[in-house]
Amino acid sequence: MKFANFLKTRGLYMILSLLFAIALFSYVADSNLGNQQNKEQQRMEQGDTLRSLSPQKKVKVTMPLQLRVDTLKYFVTGAPDSVTIELRGPSALVTAAANTKNFEVLANLQNLSLGDHVVSLKTRGLNKEITASVLPAKIEINLAQRDTQNYNVHVQYNEDNVADGYEASQPTTSVQNVQVTGAQDEVNKVDRVVAQLDLDPNTKKDVHQHVRIQALDKQGNLVNVMITPQTTEVNLVVKSGDGQKTVPVDLTATGKDAKKFELTANVNEVTVYGDQATLDQLKHIAVAIDVTGVKKTKTKSVNIDKVDGVSHFSPSSVKVTIKPRDGAAPAETEKQKSDAKQDPADGASAVSSSATSSSSTK
Repeated sequence: MKFANFLKTRGLYMILSLLFAIALFSYVADSNLGNQQNKEQQRMEQGDTLRSLSPQKKVKVTMPLQLRVDTLKYFVTGAPDSVTIELRGPSALVTAAANTKNFEVLANLQNLSLGDHVVSLKTRGLNKEITASVLPAKIEINLAQRDTQNYNVHVQYNEDNVADGYEASQPTTSVQNVQVTGAQDEVNKVDRVVAQLDLDPNTKKDVHQHVRIQALDKQGNLVNVMITPQTTEVNLVVKSGDGQKTVPVDLTATGKDAKKFELTANVNEVTVYGDQATLDQLKHIAVAIDVTGVKKTKTKSVNIDKVDGVSHFSPSSVKVTIKPRDGAAPAETEKQKSDAKQDPADGASAVSSSATSSSSTK
């Protein structure tokens, strides 16, 4: 009875008011949520519209490849130093990214076992509105145990390219020792580390070259390792030694009426031995014959004079026949014949010359 009276009084109105308030609150909340969703949708649509209306751009840039790996423990082969990235998106954003290159291209090698692997490349640090394609998208690498060894540098060159009669001293290099780093199996193949000097054929002068250092195996093949430092300066001193050279003999008549005599020798050439630099400048050997007092054909033995830088000649002397030209000498009297019989063997001297070779009289 009391409850019925309550419903007929103020309590009924209180309950109805509460229900109405709850209903009104739910309606308003749903309306606000719908408005917010509509606004968000509108913003997204506006953003899509703006992006579709803004200029788009596509460019390719070259970026260094970053390897995420413990470089103190592992050595990686097969990975390129750089890769190509194709960027697509709003022109302003793409241009900024291409110019500043403030993003990275990564290959995550962590947690990989030793051996061969195919690894996907990813970018990091690009604006979300930029789409990036890595070329290539995947790379094949080998992950190996890292090893480092020290080696002495040996200079190599073709000794046959040093000119005959010249000698090369022991070459010197600005780098005597290098570090060889790489996969342990590759480092174990290294037999020697060399600096290969490139000599031109018939080299007669000192050589100075900037040379790349190489690691070779026992068969002389290149080994795929990293060398530090990679280059060295090499000096090779080349100087003349003892050599030999064959040159022609040049006969010259001296004395009164020298032009009226004809000279011939038993040899046309001699072999000269001595300092190679001197021999290079020597074109012939000049032999001077004094014809004063010669009245008829005669033969003289002439020693070849020594020359600075020349140790000896072979033969050391030549036999020269002196013959008067027709009408060069008058008929001999009995007294002249007698004097000729009493005249001892004439001497003659020879001098060296750098003039052109000939067998003519002066």
